[in-house]
Amino acid sequence: MVFLVIIFLFFFQILGGSISADVLSAQKDAQEQVAESVSAVTLKNTTFAVEIADDDEERARGLMYREKLAKNQGMLFVFPKEEPRAFWMKNTLIPLDMIFLDGQQTIVSIQKQAKPCGKQPVCPLYESRKPAKYVLEINGGVATKLKLKEGEKITLDGI
Repeated sequence: MVFLVIIFLFFFQILGGSISADVLSAQKDAQEQVAESVSAVTLKNTTFAVEIADDDEERARGLMYREKLAKNQGMLFVFPKEEPRAFWMKNTLIPLDMIFLDGQQTIVSIQKQAKPCGKQPVCPLYESRKPAKYVLEINGGVATKLKLKEGEKITLDGI
């Protein structure tokens, strides 16, 4: 998407439009942010491209309003320290598996097939059994398919 915006801006400028330096700078920053916000997570020899949610705004938005998630994609929520975590599926449209990890990247809890909550006024909370520093959200059913278990370590590349 960012790539398309940059192409549009390039052609707009060629055709005589004027674009302020601030707009071009904002587009460049957005492109760099997307590149920096994707990393890899490996679960039992399966690598997932994950978006990183490491600030309050990104963590609050999460995977809301997504109609689909590609086969080997997900989102990794990164927190400053290990604490008990609770997630909900407000405005989430697809079922997800939530894998809670401690600071040593060990699975401390798994929530399989968390149900979408959509726009319902009250959504259930999905809580970690132990304190977690990371939470990985992937397509519902993948944790079962990969036979993930508490106590297993996973690999977070570039985190």
